[in-house]
Amino acid sequence: MKQFHDSRSCHAYLSDEKWARGFLCRKCGHEASVKGKRTFHRRCQKCLYDESPTAHTIFHKLKFPIEHAFAMAYLLSTMRKGVSSCELARQFGIHQETAWFFKRKVQRALNSFPRAKLKENVEADETFIGGFEPLKPGRSKGNKQLVQVCIEVEYPTHGKRRGKIKNADARVLKDASTNSIKEALDLTWSMKMPSSQRMAGAATNRQQTANGTTSNTARMEPISVSSTGTYSP
Repeated sequence: MKQFHDSRSCHAYLSDEKWARGFLCRKCGHEASVKGKRTFHRRCQKCLYDESPTAHTIFHKLKFPIEHAFAMAYLLSTMRKGVSSCELARQFGIHQETAWFFKRKVQRALNSFPRAKLKENVEADETFIGGFEPLKPGRSKGNKQLVQVCIEVEYPTHGKRRGKIKNADARVLKDASTNSIKEALDLTWSMKMPSSQRMAGAATNRQQTANGTTSNTARMEPISVSSTGTYSP
């Protein structure tokens, strides 16, 4: 984060990114602009609307230094285990509530990007997520949500003793039917084959793994479909 060590470098970066393809006035749609009332601002030549580089971004009207906001956004988007608002408040010397609100803004911005589909070796399973409910033990649905979790895995090779998880995806399912699972797989996995084949390949991949062979076909170990199309977990 040495690149963004002060407010000037942060505003310069936002200005370059925001108007890299040219200026377009949000008020009247005019494309010509001049320098605004402050450094890095742009002013429409037609209606004189003045826009800052932070306007309509998560960095607008911050209550703390923008360079701290850049560092917080970096931590929130790169830390695998996440960062709590209490920890952000402690590190950057701000109130916990302020850190929480900015964290939510970053999370919403990250969720607005299209999800990258998982590739190659993918394993999936479904589970119910929710708190304890009386008389609804285990997989009894109640008010719980049925969720399918998929992970993209890099398996151990001769040169590597351990595999690793490269990416993950989770989606809420309407039910545990074959069609619902196929629909979720089509949205999650980018391999170009029918989802019924992807799911039916579980037994084959299990056997290949047991024999020490490898395959580029995704391992859907917890999910399989019989030849009649009946779903079985």
